[in-house]
Order: sequence, then C-alpha cells, then structure tokens
Amino acid sequence: MQQSDLLHLIKNLRPDEHAELLLFTASPVFMKAKQSKLTQQLLRVILDFAPDFSSEALTKELIYKKMFPREKYVSGRLEKLMVELNKKIHLFLNIQYYLRDDNEFQRKLDLAINLKERQLEWKYQQMISVLKTQQQNNYIDNIKFYREQFLLELEIHEWENLHNKRKGDINIPNVIHALDLFYLNTRLAMQNLLLLQQKATQLPPTAQLDNALEELHIPERYLETSAVLLVTQKIQSVLRNETISTAQFYALVQVVNTHEATIPADLLKDFYSYLRSICISIIQSGNYKFWSVYHDIIQISLEKNYLHYDGKLAPSVFFNIVHASVNSKQFEWLKTFLETNKDLIAGDTEKREYYLFNLAYFHFYTGNFS
Repeated sequence: MQQSDLLHLIKNLRPDEHAELLLFTASPVFMKAKQSKLTQQLLRVILDFAPDFSSEALTKELIYKKMFPREKYVSGRLEKLMVELNKKIHLFLNIQYYLRDDNEFQRKLDLAINLKERQLEWKYQQMISVLKTQQQNNYIDNIKFYREQFLLELEIHEWENLHNKRKGDINIPNVIHALDLFYLNTRLAMQNLLLLQQKATQLPPTAQLDNALEELHIPERYLETSAVLLVTQKIQSVLRNETISTAQFYALVQVVNTHEATIPADLLKDFYSYLRSICISIIQSGNYKFWSVYHDIIQISLEKNYLHYDGKLAPSVFFNIVHASVNSKQFEWLKTFLETNKDLIAGDTEKREYYLFNLAYFHFYTGNFS
C-alpha cells in the first residue's frame, strides 16, 4: 500500500485539502453508483491514518477488513476501488488548478466557447466583450498575457470566419500580431536559457541545437511594443558575444533599469538573475575584473530583494555574496553585510555556525587571524 500512487497522492495533500476531497467525492454527481460510495468509504478509511500514514498499520489487508468486515479477502477488489479513487483525486486536483485566480481568463474563454457551441450567441458575444475589456485594462508585458491575447484573437477570428459575408479581414491581422508577440517572447526566452546552459555545460553539437539557437529577425514595432522583448533581445546579444567589456555590460544594465517601471516584478528578478549569471560566466572565462561588476549587481539585487526567498537568504546565496565581496575587495561593505544579515540566513539549525564560517572566511582574506 505504501508504494501505491494513490497513497502518494493523498500524502501530498494538505489537511484542509483532505476535508475538501471528502466533500468533493461525496458530491451527488459521483454518488449515484454503489462503486462511488465504496471509493469514498475507502478514502475515509485511509484518512483515518493521517497524518503519519504508518507503513506498519496501513496495509491492504487491514483496509479490506475495515471496509468489508464480514467478507473474505478477494484479490483485485480493493485494487479496482483504488484505481477509481485515484481518478477522482486527479479530477479534484485538476479542478483545483482550473479554479486558481491566475486561470480566470481561461475559464471565461472556455465559457464563451461553451456558450457558442450551445448557440447562445448573444451570451457568447457578451463574454467575448468582457474578455476584450479585461485584456485592455489589465495589460501585462509577459508571455502569459500574450498567449491569452493570441487565444482571444484566434477565437474572435473563428467566429468572424464562420459568419463571414466576404467582408473585412476576419481578425487575421490581430491574430498574427498577438501570435508574433507570444512566439517571439517565448522563443527568445527559451534561447537565452539554452545559451546560458551552453555556457555552463558542454552541449554536443547537433543540427537540432543549431536550429534552436538560430537568430531571429525581430521587427522594430514589436521591440517598441514589448519592453520585455527588448530586454530579452539585449540579454541574448550579450550571451552570444564571446567577449564583453564592462561598458557593454553596464549598457545592458541601463536598458533593464530604463524599462523597470513597465516590466513585471517576477521578470525583473529573472533579468537580474541573468545579469549575475553572465558576470559569473565572464569571470570563469578568466576576466577577473568582472568581480567588481558582479558585486555591483549583487548589491542592487539585495536592495531589490531579488536574492531573498520568504525574506531569507539561502546559505549558498549568503556565501556567494561573501565570496564576491572578498574577490572584489569590498571588505568594509562585507563587514557591514555580515553583521546586518546574519539573522537572515535560511534554515532552522546551524545558522550561527554558518554565519561564523562566513565570518572566518572574511577574516582569513583580510589577514585577521586572531
């Protein structure tokens, strides 16, 4: 039982989700058949072993006995119920995901399509109008928005094409514009990840790799529309360059800062991650002058909380900051950093020991051995 997919799924759920799952499986939609009543009974029996789900107690034989106390064990009977319960939990998880706030657009678009298929045309048009307004009022310069805009424009095209009286452009220009922004942002982002991976590890040359890294011509109008696309392209130019000067690198930083107000916070964090990775790649190639540049980017990242997770600094991140400060000889800054951030090291144990290790590392490089 311990190795079953079913138990792994149930263990992964939070206590509040256990309660929601019980209500979900008790829905009249599922409770019409006798088999469904048995699957909910199986769920209740398993949840009686929460939160530990002890491997010694939770066996198929014991569960069978609790469910069918007066019947002999029949091989395969419990397994069939486990398969059915597994399906219901999959459905439960899918519905939970679908109902998340960030899937609101997809739910509304699906509803519009559903209304269209039921020939409720005026309701369909009403929902499409709602989606248009929502997109206009909630513009975000990111891949998710451009994907949703493409899906909306494509749906409008399909409607207009169905009712086309040989008039108009049936929304094709809008479909292509939205598709281009979605495609270009996605492709450049993937290419940048691949270029960074190529610097970190030796990728064997293949035709597929060459095709994936083929440079794109991006029309100026799209770079003017999407600041994220512009910054992503500038990052790619640097990643493709074998050598880069500090002036070229700071010019890239300036591009990011210029468009900071219009770039979503999560993407700004990603862009600064790229800046740090580029610095490390340059340093590893032998250009040690970039230690000071790397330290500048770390300082900005700290100020903007791009290195923190839940307000804390991972031990590895903490050490990277110390290591960069030592190599850039920013000893006074590092001394202040160590003292003011020692309580921000993530983890429940050995935080002081880790702080002392980094402090010793600092003193070693400053020649203070006392």
